[in-house]
Amino acid sequence: MKVFTYLPIKKVYYGEDANEHIMDFIRVNSKLYIVTGRRTSESNEFKNILKKLESKRINYEILNFISQHSPDNEIEIALQQIDDHHEHDILGYGGGSVIDASKILKLKSNAQTLIAVPTTLSASEFSHIAGYSENGEKKGIRDINITPDYIVLDPRNTISTPRELYMASGIRAIDHAIESALDLGLSDPRLYTSVISYKLLRDNLRGSSLEERMLSQIGSWFSYFNVFDSPMGLSHAIGKIIGAKYGIPHGFTSCITLPVIIDYYEKTGRLDNFLNLLFQKVDYKELKNEVVDLIKSIPAKTKLSEYGLGKEDIDIIMEKLNVNHIGIENYLEQML
Repeated sequence: MKVFTYLPIKKVYYGEDANEHIMDFIRVNSKLYIVTGRRTSESNEFKNILKKLESKRINYEILNFISQHSPDNEIEIALQQIDDHHEHDILGYGGGSVIDASKILKLKSNAQTLIAVPTTLSASEFSHIAGYSENGEKKGIRDINITPDYIVLDPRNTISTPRELYMASGIRAIDHAIESALDLGLSDPRLYTSVISYKLLRDNLRGSSLEERMLSQIGSWFSYFNVFDSPMGLSHAIGKIIGAKYGIPHGFTSCITLPVIIDYYEKTGRLDNFLNLLFQKVDYKELKNEVVDLIKSIPAKTKLSEYGLGKEDIDIIMEKLNVNHIGIENYLEQML
């Protein structure tokens, strides 16, 4: 027997002009805290959303200081600014770090509603997991209650996102799709949605039209369709370590780890079912070549040494990784 667990997401609005429905979720008698980043809060689309809130006389406050990897001190500052003695809602507008911080704030401030409006393809909005960093260490919360209530996927929200960041977040979503399809006895819907996710991102990530951006957003959505039942693999585990400790942004970590870890999975055969559905044959080389070509089109750094890491850092990563996979150190050295 297999199990499929649905997360308590109430609605997902997706498509061009989906932003027009943000007001559907906001209670007029409740204060709204908008969690975002400094650069994102300067975008035209964000300003358009503020105009809609003002036209409805919504009482809102902007917390626009969340940076990459959601540092715990920034979350604490935001928490101090939220008046949790009165009913309030949270709207997270930004990439994965902003959405993660919004989820933690929902839990700690007892917010009634969380609305997630992503500007990247990280897919954080579709999970019950929120990562944050503390003294260079990646930590996280897993709680079904932090799942966003409403999600708005409007391709216009991605236009102001720097191209490198947008595409790297798409590689992160591809990483989700691939690693959540590892052969661990998962439910069949998860495997099928992973294949659909991969195809949508592979075929549309390079594009810049609203339609291609929308299809990439749907690909991102499907990459985390059943994250509750789908443990991630080594690419994610290594990415969390190097991201928090060495300041490598989300997405860009996958540009380093994923191609090498695909070679590792070839040795174990744990993606055979995924590849059979994707290519109608087991071909790890074709999968790797497609992923590498996408990364080259960003273009992104693909080696740890390009971020200043050396052989001594491999030992640190191995210690933090705390796994018994035979030969994994050799794969880490290939990332240098």
